Amino acid sequence: MESSGRRKVLATFALIAVVASGCAGIYREPGVEALQPGEYAIIERGSNDSEIRVISIDGKALQNPNLQRLEVRPGTRMLKVQLVRAFESPKPTSPTSFMEVHLVAGKTYILTYAARSLGPGKGGIFRIWAMDKGTGLTVSNDLDEAGRRR
Repeated sequence: MESSGRRKVLATFALIAVVASGCAGIYREPGVEALQPGEYAIIERGSNDSEIRVISIDGKALQNPNLQRLEVRPGTRMLKVQLVRAFESPKPTSPTSFMEVHLVAGKTYILTYAARSLGPGKGGIFRIWAMDKGTGLTVSNDLDEAGRRR
């Protein structure tokens, strides 16, 4: 009987993992579907950066911020991003920041971050930036909420 209960628990966890992985999908900005590959830019989260959420692009909220890949028009774009991280605290923190990203058609960019805990229960500090996947160069600037460079 105990073996049957254990199998049910494992099956439940497997189902949760499958459902959760389906949440990390693709966002195609309106109008991008009419473009050919190479005419739009791609933004991805780094492989270890599942804690990054893109909340909005140019002030337009995304319905699902838990996306692995965004296909967007090239140009200078403003992203509102969020880092969901526990910082050694039982209550997760969700700081947000703004960045200006310079996107070129046909290129892929990676969102990544660095974070440091301020101690148990004290939160932490973080920085999120975008880099060109091909060159590793940073292509973003930190902004304040009004869109001014910091």
